[in-house]
Amino acid sequence: MALSEEHPLITNLEEMNIRAINPDLEDAHGNKITDGDFQGLEAVYQYTYDVLTGVRNASASEKLHCQRFLNDCSRTDLVFNLKHFMFVLRIGNTLKHSKGSIAGARIFFMPWQQFVLANLFGFYFKELIYGRQTRTRRFNKVFCMVSRGNAKTQLAAIVGVMGILLSPNGQPTCTTSASSRHQAKVAFNEIKTQIMTSALLRKEFRCLSNEIKTKDGGTIYPTSAESKSLDGQRISVAVLDEVHTYKDSSVPATVESGTQSSHDPIIFAITTAGTNTRSYCKEQYDYAKEILNGTMQNDQYLAIVFESDIPEHDSLIGFEQANPSLGKSVSLLGLQTSAQAAAFSESLKAEFCTKHLNRWYSYTENGMLDSSIIENCFSRPFPSDAELSKLRLYCGLDLAAVSDLTSCAQVWVTEDGKFFARTKNFIPKVALDTLPSTYTSLYNKAIGKGSLVIAGDVVTDLEAVAEHLASIYATQKPKDVGIDAAAGGLRFAEEFKGKHRRDLTSVRQGFGLSLAAYNLIRQASLGNVVLDPNDEMLRWCLENCRVRNGQQGDISIVKSQTNQNLKIDAAIALLNALALIPAFFSKPQARII
Repeated sequence: MALSEEHPLITNLEEMNIRAINPDLEDAHGNKITDGDFQGLEAVYQYTYDVLTGVRNASASEKLHCQRFLNDCSRTDLVFNLKHFMFVLRIGNTLKHSKGSIAGARIFFMPWQQFVLANLFGFYFKELIYGRQTRTRRFNKVFCMVSRGNAKTQLAAIVGVMGILLSPNGQPTCTTSASSRHQAKVAFNEIKTQIMTSALLRKEFRCLSNEIKTKDGGTIYPTSAESKSLDGQRISVAVLDEVHTYKDSSVPATVESGTQSSHDPIIFAITTAGTNTRSYCKEQYDYAKEILNGTMQNDQYLAIVFESDIPEHDSLIGFEQANPSLGKSVSLLGLQTSAQAAAFSESLKAEFCTKHLNRWYSYTENGMLDSSIIENCFSRPFPSDAELSKLRLYCGLDLAAVSDLTSCAQVWVTEDGKFFARTKNFIPKVALDTLPSTYTSLYNKAIGKGSLVIAGDVVTDLEAVAEHLASIYATQKPKDVGIDAAAGGLRFAEEFKGKHRRDLTSVRQGFGLSLAAYNLIRQASLGNVVLDPNDEMLRWCLENCRVRNGQQGDISIVKSQTNQNLKIDAAIALLNALALIPAFFSKPQARII
């Protein structure tokens, strides 16, 4: 960006209400500011005003990204390059829609799209950094989460094209990446289609079957799902499509590494929500929300999140919050029809909530607890140790066979039957080191929050488990401790009694935990269960629990038969404790002596 290219921005919210101040304002195409098709910075101002004043039904996240823009307009360390932004709009307006009933019509960017483009291509740091003679782009990474059908892939394609045209790098490279080569080619083909609809761009690009070349030697191409296909590439612009399907962070990490030697690189990630709440995408979503609410700082990360805040899946307000293109590329009737069908199927509801409401939905076939119920259990204030010491305590153990996860649950019960719970989990170092990369971040997070500890090198150090249980007896005096007598439980109980003079109680497993499981489901649904918000392992294990139905109306809690990495040990330890509580289990258990 040349030093002279600065444009003063409006800093007062009321002055951003262009529709009221200048209702006859028209853009270069004759679109009025009172229309949804107006192209220009004034549309960005109006969108910001509408969101922050309630004219538009916006979620908390959308309000935060608009408030961030409003704050940025007053920053003295930033400048706005109107020339770049208008260049993007003018070139974009030469393109044509390629799909649906409006195929062939000129593209007019919707207000929310112009908002994204203005932030990305408009803001630069005022001071020269890194010894450069030109200013540096403020945002180099974008996380744009918007529901299906809102033209996000089209927007990403235009970012790819404009990023190449405005890149200060010689022979710039743009890549499109996804979890599969097929999906990566979806974004690539959208770029190719957009170029072919513009006579102006056809002069600048040459489209081949698997590659697009520019006059100055630049290239655009799709990559496979394997990160090694990107190794050694110098990337100027990267489009990451449908990030919720990524199995891990390897492709984004390799892409980011490839941009390190480029000036003003752009990583543009687009996605809907998903059902894997332990994924790389969910981590990025959480990080984006933390940036928006101010708990994390990253001045070069543009967080754009459109999602429904409304609990009901068929709310008209929720539809509008998650679909900024509602009435344009998204049909209200279509959403209402899909919402009606979703009410009768858990799988359809998961699909609808993730794809059309942009709401994370931890769905598993025959899952024990709905994701919203699990979230509610972990979202309420957890008592202090001093407060817990006044309540009755029960404990449950689930021991690893050899070198897997071992869990110890503590459950504190109030006089009116409500309970609070947390777990401590143990894993040997070898098991931690050999985890699939998909789960490494989760386990490390659990270690950091104290719900998981390393115990032993090759096999689980049960002595460490015994010492933990002994410390509970010494300081909190539990009423009872339940354990599965199988999987080494009997020997553990005998050795524990011999050393600490404490009896452990055998709890029947499988369908024997049916009543405890039923009562956990009921009490959690009623809001009577509060779980330690730092207990990452218990949260994950509850999400992984499946239900197997018995012939007598009873149930057994089991783990996934297709993915043995999805653990439920902490949840079983919790049920072993609940099985001992009189309010939960009236039948006597067999004490191990």
